[in-house]
Amino acid sequence: MVMRAAAKLAPLPVLSSTAAFQQVSLATATRSDNTEGTAASSSQQHQQGSQLQQQLQQGHMALEATVLLLESVLPSMCDAAVMARYGHSLKEGLGALLQQLLALRFRDPLLVTLHARALEAFSKYIIHASELLVPLLTTTFECMAAVPIEQSGQLPPPAKVTLRWKEEAMARLSMAKVMLNVAKEAPAAYQPHLEALAGRIQQLWDAGQLREGEKVALHEGLMAAVTVANARLQQQLLEWLLRPVHAKWSDPRWLATLDSPSAFASEYMQHEQPAQGSSVVIQSRPQRWTLHHELQLFERVLRRTPPPPPAAAQLDGQQHQQQYQTASQQQQQQQHPFTPHLEWALVPVTNIICCLHGLYR
Repeated sequence: MVMRAAAKLAPLPVLSSTAAFQQVSLATATRSDNTEGTAASSSQQHQQGSQLQQQLQQGHMALEATVLLLESVLPSMCDAAVMARYGHSLKEGLGALLQQLLALRFRDPLLVTLHARALEAFSKYIIHASELLVPLLTTTFECMAAVPIEQSGQLPPPAKVTLRWKEEAMARLSMAKVMLNVAKEAPAAYQPHLEALAGRIQQLWDAGQLREGEKVALHEGLMAAVTVANARLQQQLLEWLLRPVHAKWSDPRWLATLDSPSAFASEYMQHEQPAQGSSVVIQSRPQRWTLHHELQLFERVLRRTPPPPPAAAQLDGQQHQQQYQTASQQQQQQQHPFTPHLEWALVPVTNIICCLHGLYR
C-alpha cells in the first residue's frame, strides 16, 4: 500500500528507484540461470551442486522481489491521470523497464513463471504503449519454447509426472496466460493483430508445440481481446474457436458414446480385467484429456463473451406502450454471440452430465 501510494504521488522518483532495483535483481537472476557445473570428483560435484542450488534460490528471490515491486507500483503509475500529468518521461521510463524484461530468456521453470508475472504487471501500460504489444507477445511465445515439451503437446501428460515436469508445465501455462491478462486490461491494442495471433496459435498447435491447456488459455486471451469489438467479430472468432469441437460433437458416432453410462464408459473409461490381487487400470486417458479441455473451452469462451448491450434505457410506467413494444422487439433481435452454438453444444453437455451421474449411482 505504501509503495502504491508513493508511486501515485511521486511516480518519477519511484520509477528511478524501481529501475535501479530491477537492474540488480535481473542480473542476479540471469547469473543463477546460466550457472553450469564442471567436471569434478563426487565430493566436489556434491559441493558444486549445493552451491548451484543456493545461487538458483538467490535468483528466484531476486526476481520475485522485482515482481512484487512491479505489481505494487505499476497500477498507480499507469493510471490515466498520472500518465497524462507526467507524459513522455514516465512513458519512456516504463518502456525501458519493460524492454529489459523482454530481453530475458530463462530456462529454469520457476524463473520463467516469475518472468511471466513480471510481464503481466505491465498490462495497464500497454493501454498507453500499444506498439509494445507485439514484442511482448513474441517474448511470451519464445519463453514458452524455451521450456520444451518431450512429446507432442496434443498428447496427454504421462501417467506419472515428476516435480520438474509439473514446474515446467506451470511455467509454460503462466506464459500462455500473459496474453489473456494483458487482453483484459488493454483489449483495444489487440484489434490489428487478431488474425495473426490466431494463425500463430494454430500453427503451434498443428506442430504439437502447445498443450491442450495452453491452447485454451491462448484462445481465452483472444476472446478477452474482442470484448471491445463489434458483435460480428465476436461471432466470427467464436465460430473459429469452436469449429473443431462442433465437427466432432456433430458426428453421430461420437454422439452414440453419450447414449448411456455404459456407452460413455466404453469410450472414456476402458479398463482391463485385473489379475487377482492387482488394481484396475483405467485406460482412455487421451479421450478424457481431450474431452476435459473441450468442456473447459466452452466455459472460458462463455466467461469472456459479453452479453449484447441493452437496446434502450429502462422504461418507467409513464412511457407509452408503443415505446415499450419497440424496445422489446429490438431486444429480442439481439443475440448473445454464443446463441447460435447452443443447440449443438448444450445437448451433449447435458448427456455427459447424465452419464456421469449414472456411473456414480
